[in-house]
Amino acid sequence: MASTWLAQCSWAVGSSLPRDRMIINPTFSSTAADTAAATTLATDLATNLDAWVVGARELTVKIYDLKADPSYPLATQVRSVGAYTESPHPREVALCLSFYSGHPEPRSRGRLYLPAFAIAAGGSLSARPTSTHMSKLATLPPILAAAGGAGCFWCVYSRRLDQMQTITNWWVDDEWDTIRKRGLRASSRVSGTTSA
Repeated sequence: MASTWLAQCSWAVGSSLPRDRMIINPTFSSTAADTAAATTLATDLATNLDAWVVGARELTVKIYDLKADPSYPLATQVRSVGAYTESPHPREVALCLSFYSGHPEPRSRGRLYLPAFAIAAGGSLSARPTSTHMSKLATLPPILAAAGGAGCFWCVYSRRLDQMQTITNWWVDDEWDTIRKRGLRASSRVSGTTSA
């Protein structure tokens, strides 16, 4: 029986607090249903994503069974422990990896929003992602596709159909995206009054 897994991959940015973690959630289907296979997937993702991201930041990968309720981690791997480097770019800025299985219909497609720090070194960002930024993100799909070894597949999961579909196509375009919940909380304010 195939397993349907969600991989919660989270980077610590600026602190160890849970609110300062930036998360992507790729899904996988595996022909194995044991914790050893989940550990292999977690290990592959943690090792390769830690090497892939620009700059050292604590990375935690947890594998969950999508169909279990409640769901507890089947496997957990941590890399770059204690590295809480702040992002050199606004936290909300991301580049989108879009993907689908077979044909880009609503229930066979998905997206992962990678934070700008993951693909761009320090300095200012241009109005549009450069070919260097897009090329960097283009190296992620092979990492996801190879994770977990034989019998494990990067997929898109449709809750409505309760179905996993193996990814066949992906793309990255030249537009930044904004993920507001990744932003910082306000720490100061400037205010005033106006005269009538």
